[in-house]
Amino acid sequence: MTDKKNETPPSQPEPVASSTSPKNEWPALDKKNKTSAAAPEDIADWAVVVDDSSTSVNVIAGVLKGLNLGIHTFRSASAALKYLREMPDDDFNKIAVVFSDMDMPNMNGLEFLTEIRKEPRLKNMHFVIISGQVDRSTLTQFALMKIDGYIVKPFKAQSIIDRVTHALTARQKEKATGS
Repeated sequence: MTDKKNETPPSQPEPVASSTSPKNEWPALDKKNKTSAAAPEDIADWAVVVDDSSTSVNVIAGVLKGLNLGIHTFRSASAALKYLREMPDDDFNKIAVVFSDMDMPNMNGLEFLTEIRKEPRLKNMHFVIISGQVDRSTLTQFALMKIDGYIVKPFKAQSIIDRVTHALTARQKEKATGS
């Protein structure tokens, strides 16, 4: 006999993320990590943070919370990619920026970005790479893939704020021009 109460229903992705929204509508989210006072429908802009280091995730999420952004966190790029692919359009359209670590097991940040850019629905997402080190060759790859910026660890909160401000400004212009 199998224990059905711990199984994830087949129609929903397995829980792989956490969110700062108190009543998140996305069933895959881990409901334990909620700190935002606003309901998901009241949050206009969301960020996705992908990093295998819980310390980095917590630091970035702390800065983003101060900017009143909703936050979805993932410990792997493959989980984030799956989630973004399956996300309902109304929720997907609220994603303002993706922050991704460069050095992760299984799928690194550059591989994640490559997959994002292949998908018609995902390809125009604002994407920021975070890395402990960035060499000239990697910077060239980033430029060719049209990332919105990179942040070198260790970083200051202002670096995150600057990238979010840039992404939100660009997003506003895109909405205004319909592109």
